[in-house]
Amino acid sequence: MVGKILNILRYFEALKMVNYPIPQHYIRFFGGEIIFECIYLLKNGEYIKRKYFTITCPTTCEELILFVKKIPPLLDWKQTIIVQTKQLLAYDE
Repeated sequence: MVGKILNILRYFEALKMVNYPIPQHYIRFFGGEIIFECIYLLKNGEYIKRKYFTITCPTTCEELILFVKKIPPLLDWKQTIIVQTKQLLAYDE
């Protein structure tokens, strides 16, 4: 638990040093849908919420086919998170 608190404190310190809005990505489940969103904290303390895309949880064969077609955007969303995290932490490979 202490490790998680320290990570949160490091995150807040990083927010203070950056001159652009930092997105906080999250996934939520509501009404049979998986929703991929992010929320941006602005310098003035306000938030902007952005929905990237929504996937309906498949319950039939047709819905499963649609679900599989949405996997590439899902992987793009994951890559966006990785790139932004590396930029925030000034990570060099």
